[in-house]
Amino acid sequence: MVNSIACVTFRLSAESSAMLFNRFQGELNGNRITVDNYNNSQLINEFTQRLGAIIQKMPNSEITTSFCELLNEAFEFILSQNNGHEESCERLAVMITDGSIRFGADRDQLTREFRRYGIILAVVLICTPAYDTWNFFRELSRSTGGGYMLMANAARDLGRVTTMVLTDSYQLQQAFRHI
Repeated sequence: MVNSIACVTFRLSAESSAMLFNRFQGELNGNRITVDNYNNSQLINEFTQRLGAIIQKMPNSEITTSFCELLNEAFEFILSQNNGHEESCERLAVMITDGSIRFGADRDQLTREFRRYGIILAVVLICTPAYDTWNFFRELSRSTGGGYMLMANAARDLGRVTTMVLTDSYQLQQAFRHI
């Protein structure tokens, strides 16, 4: 049974990047979900700057490992804040993008890295990009067990996934397959 979801939300665009850290906890067969926000501005700024440095290297260099390592560090921070009192916690990365950032890595390599760290990716597109970009992000998110959605549907879909996982004993991958 999953009783919490560690969530790193990040924005990727040519103009800027940003990150947020949250943890959602729920009660099985209950109707209560709590959200912990981690607002350590110094830490968030450090992670955001590191994300920006990785973005600057795209698409001309291999960023897969450094990108996934950064996400893993963010998840480790979130999990360390709970002092190990969780039975089960899944890792959800929510990427909000306009499609202007192009990964220099191939999808299979990114998938392997996400899986190595146990990260499930949900991609939220602000606008509809060119087909090859759309297809890349759609296939990447699905290959990690996550989902792909437009911004107009994101709040509803992510809310449904969170509720299914925390109150109805679904795993993240199962919940994404049901939306």
